[in-house]
This record gives sequence, structure tokens and C-alpha cells, in this order.
Amino acid sequence: MVHFHQGVEWRPLGAPGAVWRWDGILPPAAAPAPWDGLQGPRPEGWQGRLTLVRGVGPVRQEWLRQRGYADLLQLQAHPRYGEDARQAWDELRARYVPGLRRRKLRDGELLHLFAPEELLFLDIETMGLAPVFPLFLAGLAWWDGGCWRVVQLLARDFDEEPAVLAAVRQEVGRATALVTYNGKSFDLPFLQMRLAFHGMDEGVQEAEQPGPWVFDLLGEVRRRLRAVLPDARLASVDRLLTGDRRAGDLPSSLVPEYYRHFVETRDGRWIDPVLVHNLEDVAAMIRVYALLLGRAAPTSVRPA
Repeated sequence: MVHFHQGVEWRPLGAPGAVWRWDGILPPAAAPAPWDGLQGPRPEGWQGRLTLVRGVGPVRQEWLRQRGYADLLQLQAHPRYGEDARQAWDELRARYVPGLRRRKLRDGELLHLFAPEELLFLDIETMGLAPVFPLFLAGLAWWDGGCWRVVQLLARDFDEEPAVLAAVRQEVGRATALVTYNGKSFDLPFLQMRLAFHGMDEGVQEAEQPGPWVFDLLGEVRRRLRAVLPDARLASVDRLLTGDRRAGDLPSSLVPEYYRHFVETRDGRWIDPVLVHNLEDVAAMIRVYALLLGRAAPTSVRPA
């Protein structure tokens, strides 16, 4: 049994050498009170938003309200807007993300329709930005009743990449909603290309697939914080929102070099900073999600 991660034991998943997995739990302080008793999504909270109906803007919404159409249920009786109001309400109740996106709802708004325990946070580490380079590490986290659970899937060498890809696809397939940071432009296309490269081209996400839905925090960050951010890097956003400077964190630019040294030497001192960097990115996503959406968040992801 090989020990890499700050003295934490890793275990093989499946056949020996297939993929190596570490499971962790955030410390109790990472589960603040606002998460306790959270009741999950409530489409009823959106039924007063008449602007979900095509052709209804803020002015028309106020005009309709003055005439007794206070919500989507009442608007269904309207001779002009009734049919689309009924469809909008059905999409809300079904949480049909493609339809709601066509109604101009942003990811930051759509995430309110999902309870924390339905979300899976994903961050990957690769040898380069282009999908011609291999993926070697994935970090995933989800809310499990009273704690955040974290999983890391590691390829100890380049030959183990297909096993990591398969394990990631399996974890993602269980989720209702996948939360990423720049995942629509990078993580998901990268995963799909690497799966195709290895002939595992069932893919991770299709546009109209009923789940998991993919949400990208980057767009919401840019919309809300563009004027005050020096850049849109996750670490910069986390520092602005929480003050966490991630002292001693390995720069992203050095991650491929450290991993290559690890593959060549099998010296855990090269991979530990990479694993911590990945965990910190997963934690930062959770904090950004929580703070932008007005929910409490964990302050650390380091193993207890």
C-alpha cells in the first residue's frame, strides 16, 4: 500500500493499479448552521417571476400584475401568455435546465433550484491546457447530510489515465448537477476529448441530457465581480471573497512539472503539493458557490 497524501492512506479502486482513490471528510467547522435543515429546491419561490414568459419584460410584468396576474399560475388564464406561462411553470417544477436557460436564466439563478446534496463539485488537473495532454487527477466533493465528502482520483503514471477517466465518469453519472469553475470551456470538453482519445467516447454530458446538469460559476463571477477583480482565476476570486491567500499553495503553472517528477521518481513529496492544490481548488469552488448564492460555506478542505 502506497502512502502519498500527507500520511493519508490511498487505496486501489478495482484491479490493482487501475486507479488510486483517497476519500476525506471536511472537519465539523466546515458545516455551518445555515446548511442545517436546508429544505432543498422550491419552484414555488419563482412563480411570481412573470418575466420567464416570452414577451414579458419588467414593464409588462408590472402591467400584468396590476391587472390581477400576480404569478405564473394566474397568468395561465391569460389569452395571450397563458400557454407559455404553463410551459414555464412545468419547466420550473421539472427543473428542465435547457428550457429555463432559453428563458435567459443564468447558472447562478438555476443553482437555487438544487439542494446542496444534489450538487457534485469537480476540478481536474492535467499536463497542459490542450486535450492532447493527459489528465491525471480529479477532485470531487458533495454535501452528505452533515459534512462535505471529498474524493480524489489519481493516476500514478500516464498509463492509468483511462481508469481515472472511467472513475470520474462513474462519479459524475450519479450526480443530479455538476458544478465547475470554467468547466463548460475547459473541464468538460477536456474530459470528453480524453475519453474519445482512449475510445471511451460515450462522453460525460450531452446538451439535452436530463442529468447531470452542468453549471459553471465563472459566468456568475464575471457578471457580479468583474469591476473589482484583478483577474478571474479561482484563487483570485476566493481571495477577494474570503481573504484566503492560500499560503504555500503550488502555482497552477507548476502542477504538470511536479507530477512529471512524481511519475519519474515515485517520491510522494512531489505529488503532495499537487493533491493539496487540487483540494484547495475544490474548496474554493464551494466557498464561491456558497457566498455568491448567499449560503454558508466551509473554510478549509484540508483533511482532519
